Amino acid sequence: MLMIRSASITCRRQNVATIRAASTATAATATDHKPHQAGTHHHVRAARHVTCVTQSFKYHLKPEMREVQFLQWCRRTMPQFINLTQGKLLGVPGPRGLFFRDDETQEHTAMHFWESAEAIDTITQKPEHQKMMSEFHGYCDVDAAHAEVHPHTDILYYASVQQSNWERYPVEVGHWPVHANTRQQSAKILAENQSFLHWAHDAGLLVLVLKYNEAQDHCISYAVFKDLLKWQAAHTDFGRKLTEWGFAEIVKVPDLHAVELPPPHSNAWVYSE
Repeated sequence: MLMIRSASITCRRQNVATIRAASTATAATATDHKPHQAGTHHHVRAARHVTCVTQSFKYHLKPEMREVQFLQWCRRTMPQFINLTQGKLLGVPGPRGLFFRDDETQEHTAMHFWESAEAIDTITQKPEHQKMMSEFHGYCDVDAAHAEVHPHTDILYYASVQQSNWERYPVEVGHWPVHANTRQQSAKILAENQSFLHWAHDAGLLVLVLKYNEAQDHCISYAVFKDLLKWQAAHTDFGRKLTEWGFAEIVKVPDLHAVELPPPHSNAWVYSE
């Protein structure tokens, strides 16, 4: 359930050095992440696992709108939005929201993590929220925009995300066909398996969001990394690692060893406080 796709899906790779240079949120903290040394067996604490409801938006900016203008609006508005939600958004120790742009389609995907669907309904009916959405529609193509609520979401926190008002972090997206009734098994591996936790520590994985469909036989994963200095090396021979961690019984692909990584989104931003 991490951030890979079947080998049958062709993914365009990006230059890792270029992506690393684009990450503005990680330069100050890159030196505090010491890798696990081969042959050592120190214990890594389990990830914090929570369930929540994800509200996601997909939209395109209007042709005349520059992304920097939209980002300025997001940074100005998000603190007001957090205040409006009255603690109904999840956030500690991870992000309250994230969004990224698909460079091929130019489509943006944004997500907020809520404690319940009822909380979403309550907040979105407030006049203050409607005013924010009216401003949002001034930046995006309203006819092409759509929102979804995903009640079956797992979030796993591997390290705290430093305070940031929509700063860049690499975000990797994966699409996973899975066997039904394996959601809890997967969460247990991702939260407690020491081999996986060592890998997550070495790779600089901060947060992993898993959105399941209603039948819970398909999952979309969103992995937020600290940076990409160790990303490429950590994903070498990744299919074998997935098998060792126990995902052969969970992921429905013909050959787990043949999976291929998607390129991470470098145009991705995280809000955390």
